Amino acid sequence: MLSSGDSLLLSILAILVPAVGILVGTGLYAYSLLVRYSRVLTRLYRSSFKGVDSERKRIASELHDHLGAFSVQMSDGFEKIKQKEYKDSKAEIEALERAFSEFRYETHNIVEYMYPKGLVDPNWSKSFRQLSQQLSMNDVVVEFEMIGKKTPSNDYLHNTYWAVHEIIVNAIKHSKAKRIQISITSQLSDFTINIQYMATPHTRQWIKGRHRTKSGFGTNIIQDRLKMVNAKDKIRTQKGFVSHTITFQNETPTP
Repeated sequence: MLSSGDSLLLSILAILVPAVGILVGTGLYAYSLLVRYSRVLTRLYRSSFKGVDSERKRIASELHDHLGAFSVQMSDGFEKIKQKEYKDSKAEIEALERAFSEFRYETHNIVEYMYPKGLVDPNWSKSFRQLSQQLSMNDVVVEFEMIGKKTPSNDYLHNTYWAVHEIIVNAIKHSKAKRIQISITSQLSDFTINIQYMATPHTRQWIKGRHRTKSGFGTNIIQDRLKMVNAKDKIRTQKGFVSHTITFQNETPTP
């Protein structure tokens, strides 16, 4: 026969057990929703990068077409002016023509660097060689070398390219690096990109802050880009040099 205390305990359990069950069920349901929406956000985030790349391509194409039409128009105009007897204006016209030629050359470079041809028709070596040329300016020299011909899937090139671009820009901006080496080593299963430059007091301070916060906009861009290609990166300082290494599996090597 149950005592009054046992009856009270059973009554409490009768209330608590369903409540705990509901609480656990609610928790599991909330977790499943978080996982689901996390996947949705990841897909949207990746799609945003694809949208940016598509927009770069579109802008580059429009600028190229506009530049071509403007070039023909101006060239015809110069020829017509030269045929007239404006002897006093000859020097000014020639100077204007030289300025226009320089403008055309610089604009072509801008279009090419905005969306390199190596990305339009995927070419790993060409893309990174052009990147090194683009970022070499004034007293900054960026060199490039590639060992091996096997490359990962071309779908990896876009995100890898812009991640390396951001790494080098950060090195120039925050580490005050003047000479930077991009080395790609392609093996049967591994594909490695190493960005190396001399360590400076600015470098040590920046890397220390980077590891402490890991919340910088540029750092987030790099990590998100590399995550999309399932790549891993590591920064180490050794013998006065900084090495930022990106490694991922060469799963679909080209023949």
